Parts: sequence; C-alpha cells; structure tokens
Amino acid sequence: MLTIALEETEPNHYQSQVVNVPFHTKMNISNTHAEPLEFFIVKAPHPRVYKVQNA
Repeated sequence: MLTIALEETEPNHYQSQVVNVPFHTKMNISNTHAEPLEFFIVKAPHPRVYKVQNA
C-alpha cells in the first residue's frame, strides 16, 4: 500500500492504482505498512518538453 502526501495535504493511501501527480507538485511517498511496496515514477512528457510546450 502506497502512502502519499501531495504538497501540504494529509497523506492518502492507495493500493494497486495509478496516481496522477500534477507537474511541479511536491510529493512525499512512503510505505507505512508491513507489506513490501514497489512504485514507479513516470514523467510524461519529459519535464524539459513540458516546459517548452507550456512556456
């Protein structure tokens, strides 16, 4: 189970889900449960491309 706090919000818990985190959002990811946690961070588009597109 993934525990994640975005910006200064209270932590939320997710299990077997995709969590969309907006660009430039501070995130704090942790595992507060006994089971092992695996997570992947995918940035799409790449931040350099995103900056050019939204400039």
